[in-house]
This record gives sequence, structure tokens and C-alpha cells, in this order.
Amino acid sequence: MKNMKSKLIGIMLKISAFIVLLILAGIILYVLILGIPQIKLSLFQWKYNSENVSMMPAIINTLFMIVLSLVIAIPLGLGAAIFLTQYKKEGAVVKVIRMTSETLSGIPSIVYGLFGNIFFSTVCGLGYSFCNAWHYFRNNPWNGKSIGGKRSTDLYSRYGNRPCRKPLVSS
Repeated sequence: MKNMKSKLIGIMLKISAFIVLLILAGIILYVLILGIPQIKLSLFQWKYNSENVSMMPAIINTLFMIVLSLVIAIPLGLGAAIFLTQYKKEGAVVKVIRMTSETLSGIPSIVYGLFGNIFFSTVCGLGYSFCNAWHYFRNNPWNGKSIGGKRSTDLYSRYGNRPCRKPLVSS
């Protein structure tokens, strides 16, 4: 009987995996079929304006941010790792740093982003705006509750839907 249950669970698992892969293939095909005809050379021009929505500034900014992040993070991370393993004696500070780094490595980056958004919006006084993505909390599946416990609709009525202070892409 136990062997029969294991076989049944295995078959159900394979069927569900097949269904998920089928759905994934359908989504990929849908995006490719509708997306490939929309790719034009004008998407990669250097000039961005309202008539030509070019992706080139976004691609270059993304590459620039990646390089800048690596230039800052690699020396800092390597220096901290070498210092902690070679020069710092085992003590309370090293134990705390190891524990926090192991804890932080298990948290998804979206959580950092959401809490960072709340920190910069409230503590740093940048205010609530469309750029701070409170529109997500207004329409989220948790009935409008934000991480801070306040209803995001209350935040909207209190602060309004102010536009960004600086545009992300200048025209």
C-alpha cells in the first residue's frame, strides 16, 4: 500500500510538472509571437523622445549601474572578507557579522526593496509619490494593507499622488 501511494504521488508530481512546463511554453510562445514583430531598429536608436521610444538609454543606464555597483561592491566585499578571515580574531563582533551575513543571504531582494522604499519614503522624508510605488500597495492582494500596517489608501488621501521630483529619463 505504501509503495502504491509513492507511485501515485510520483505520477501526480510528473503530471503537475508537465502542466507547469506546458503553461511556461505557452507564455514564452505568446510573448515571442506578439513581441518579435514589434522589434524594430528604432528601438535601439540613441535619441529618445515621445515618437521614438528607444530602449538604448535604458540599456546603457542598466549597464552603467551594474558596473558602478560592481566597482563599489567587489573591493568592499573582498576587503571585508579578507579582514574578517585573516586579521580579525574570533570574537563577538565576528560572530555577529557572520550571523547577520548568513541571515541576510537568505532574504529575497524584493524584501530589501520594499523595506528600503518605506525607509526612504518615511524616515528620509522623500514623501509618498508614484515613484515610491504605493500604487502597488493600494491594489495589492492583501486588502490594501502595507508593510507598515497602515492602509495605503489612507496614505494616498493624506499625501496625494504627487509626481516624481525628478524624471527618470529626460526628454
